[in-house]
Amino acid sequence: MAAVASAGFGDVVFQFAGPAGRPSGLCYDGQYICVADSTINYIYRYDPDSGDMVGFLILGAGWQIGGLGWDGTFFWMGEDFEKRINKIDPQTGERLYFVNAPADSNQSVWGVAYGNGNVWSTNHSLPSSVHEQDPVSGVVLTEFPAPGLEASGLAFDGSDLWVADTEKDSIFRVSQAGTVEAGFPAPGAEPKGLGFDGTYLWNVDAGTNLVYKIDISETGIEEVRNRSLRSGISLNVYPNPFRFSTNVRLTMNTAADMEQPSVLRIYDSVGRLICTYESENCSFVWGGRDSKDKPVASGVYIFRINAGNSSSSKAVYLIK
Repeated sequence: MAAVASAGFGDVVFQFAGPAGRPSGLCYDGQYICVADSTINYIYRYDPDSGDMVGFLILGAGWQIGGLGWDGTFFWMGEDFEKRINKIDPQTGERLYFVNAPADSNQSVWGVAYGNGNVWSTNHSLPSSVHEQDPVSGVVLTEFPAPGLEASGLAFDGSDLWVADTEKDSIFRVSQAGTVEAGFPAPGAEPKGLGFDGTYLWNVDAGTNLVYKIDISETGIEEVRNRSLRSGISLNVYPNPFRFSTNVRLTMNTAADMEQPSVLRIYDSVGRLICTYESENCSFVWGGRDSKDKPVASGVYIFRINAGNSSSSKAVYLIK
């Protein structure tokens, strides 16, 4: 039977590994948790239920990625060290156009959100502040001081704003007029992007490289913790994406499966078997080589694990 736990305001109810680089922004696109990695200019898409990466978007070369927002159709992305907030095509990664960030000191647009039909942003440079702009003309409609000195993430929940701050290591709920209404310590010491999925707040931390699902209800939400019980085996791959090697760890949920050797098969994007591994300790390391020990090309690979009567699959990304 699945365990049921009651979460409280500010509690983490689920977490998973985000990009292995330097995450800078996060948003929810109505289906996936999207996280920007500033080291390689990618936006990764994660399944919010499992934490599995399901795809990625390659952005323009040379951009200094900051915060990330979603307007229902397009991404809005701030740039670090640039006074720009870019409208991004989610299919191609191309910049459609941009508006200038409003603050004179806004050289680091770390927080971006979309709400009321307008673009909201925070500038990380002092003095840290929050701005609301018309997404076409760039006219500033609202401006107020941020609750801390280093506003680093921003989300809009339909009524209030949520602001992450790396100086206070906290996350604040702020009214659209700038009144701080509540707050709690961030799960990590470098809270960056924030997103809202209609019920939960999501945060990515640049220090832990973890993505956190956070309860922001006043009374607490009962979480059914049954993810590990959905099948007899859980497959974890980290880092993902990777450049040189990645570690595969298995969790067995039934005694019968634990008694069987686990077999890992790796396929390329068109279904060709690349290599096979067998282990009795539920642990593998793959260095991006085929069964003949030849290096394989960058791309998407499917890891499929079998143990006893259970199996699990995951998409893994090799980037060279």
